[in-house]
Amino acid sequence: MGINKWQWILPGILMIFIFYSGYQYINESESFSNEDIQNLIVASVEAEQINEQMIEITGKWDWSELPKEGLLGDDYIGVTVFEEDQPMDGERFSESMLVLYHRDKPIYEVEGQAVKNGVVFSFPTKMVEEGIYGNEGEVKLQLQISKNSFSSTKVSMTYLHTWTEHEGLQIEDSRFQSPQFLNVNGDDEVPYWIIERLSTIN
Repeated sequence: MGINKWQWILPGILMIFIFYSGYQYINESESFSNEDIQNLIVASVEAEQINEQMIEITGKWDWSELPKEGLLGDDYIGVTVFEEDQPMDGERFSESMLVLYHRDKPIYEVEGQAVKNGVVFSFPTKMVEEGIYGNEGEVKLQLQISKNSFSSTKVSMTYLHTWTEHEGLQIEDSRFQSPQFLNVNGDDEVPYWIIERLSTIN
């Protein structure tokens, strides 16, 4: 009778183990890290000359899921316009605005900061009651140009993502070629990645 009992118990334990292992595998295969976002993010930038004296630039990004480590820190968007392969001074932009969205509703707005080679935006990424904050957004900029004197062909949108608390970034380069974080010493490095999207002016 004892042998028959184990004949029922052992297959049951085996089935539970197989089910649990399969469940764990599915969860792990569907989850991703903050580092993975750079390969999953949908990001684009477009530029259009809307009249003889103005160019409008629109950049967008979206990554819809929460990384397994969660969200904490600030992210940065830089926009650069090239005139004959030279970046234009950010002071030449007449308007610059970043908007974060949640379920198609705006939840945060901030103006850009002009630097020597473009405009930089800083915004938080975090978890809130409504969901993810900072994963979806848009930047809009307007650039005043002189009639028949503008020869730019390229626009860059650069995205720098971090996932730890820090005191900010030295805002001086819209392409983040050598990012310097504030008050970071020794082993207190800020993890980050950078992606860039390019477009021509239509």
